[in-house]
Amino acid sequence: LIPLIRRNQWSVMIRIEGEASVLQNETHVNVMLPQEMPRLEQQLNKEIESKVKENFRKIQDETGADVFGTADAFWHKYPARWTKEQARWDEIFPEISVYAHSGVHIISPGFSGKTFK
Repeated sequence: LIPLIRRNQWSVMIRIEGEASVLQNETHVNVMLPQEMPRLEQQLNKEIESKVKENFRKIQDETGADVFGTADAFWHKYPARWTKEQARWDEIFPEISVYAHSGVHIISPGFSGKTFK
């Protein structure tokens, strides 16, 4: 969670990094072909970014609860500004812009084969 304040606009960048394995493939993509991995990773990362932003915004809109520790992140990066704005956090939090960047890499295509009968 990376906080940023520019021109009085508060925002956060949520960075996700990790590794993944394909457990089940119900598409027509042949995950056993190495040339398919970059496209699959791109789609995976796009979906992760979308879900992260969607869920952060949902929490902002529906609960107003700062479950991700956003206030702490702003306090650590901008202590003087936080001291001045802390009393307005209930107004600021719902207006924070959310950005996400996912860098998940697929390390294993899983298994592929015919099912037994």
